[in-house]
Amino acid sequence: MKKLLLPLAALVIVALSLAWTVPALASPAEQIRDRIANLQQRIDEGKLSGALTPPEAKRLQRDLNSIRGTFEKARKGALTPREIDVLNHRLDILDKKVFKQKHDKQKRHP
Repeated sequence: MKKLLLPLAALVIVALSLAWTVPALASPAEQIRDRIANLQQRIDEGKLSGALTPPEAKRLQRDLNSIRGTFEKARKGALTPREIDVLNHRLDILDKKVFKQKHDKQKRHP
């Protein structure tokens, strides 16, 4: 039993270390695209569940569309480190706004 446990533990450690390194291999553009998609999904879920009121959802969607437009324009050339930082900062701010709006006491009335 002990002979089996050690290789199994080693396999788990290797699998976990790979799981942590794979996202780091994605390019900055892919990471930003994934963050945009994640925020879009969270906004859509908030609209469907009623956690976001229509005005909240509209404001958040407008902010996300602005970020998406900036990303698409910047992506036509190579993204500079400054553009990556600015986009990530804007996504951080929007992420906090989405969380705050989804968890406030306002609910859409069915």
